[in-house]
Amino acid sequence: MQGVIRVVHDVRLARTDPDPEWSGRAAFTRVISPALAYAFALYTAYGIWRQDVGVLDWFVGIVLLLTIRAATSCWDLMEEIGKQARKAA
Repeated sequence: MQGVIRVVHDVRLARTDPDPEWSGRAAFTRVISPALAYAFALYTAYGIWRQDVGVLDWFVGIVLLLTIRAATSCWDLMEEIGKQARKAA
């Protein structure tokens, strides 16, 4: 549930933030991969509830999408730290 709340927060931030980095395609990719992962997770949970073992393969996609998003967040953070370090030097 926390992930869905975070996606909604990111969408609101993207719509109201005047920063050009948060508008357009960058914001879309920041939101779409976790949203897809959570949609896949809901589908997987429904399939497990129906006792369908075939849906367990979707866990690979869920982990992949969330890992990509986490790596992107880390990269953005490292870039921001580097910019601040260059300003201070």
